[in-house]
Amino acid sequence: MIQMQKVVKVGNSLAVTLDSKQAALMNIKVGQELAMVYKADKGVISLSQTKAGLSGEVVRKSEKAAVLAGKITPELKQWTDRFLLENDEAMKKLADL
Repeated sequence: MIQMQKVVKVGNSLAVTLDSKQAALMNIKVGQELAMVYKADKGVISLSQTKAGLSGEVVRKSEKAAVLAGKITPELKQWTDRFLLENDEAMKKLADL
């Protein structure tokens, strides 16, 4: 899921909000810690949930997902969403093959 969010100022810090539906879908709770990874060469920030500390595997997976998400433009997402909606019946038939 890709969702565009704006950066907002909170006190002396900057923050990005999560839509309540998105947070519920991802099972993110208030006060929960997330691992943040910044790839300077790609200009990508990714967040990952952690259970028992930060593992290298969690970080690598989140980096790959963030890089992929960074390559998807809003125009491509709109086109894809429209295509899937217009071809819903065909997609369901393909899924059942």
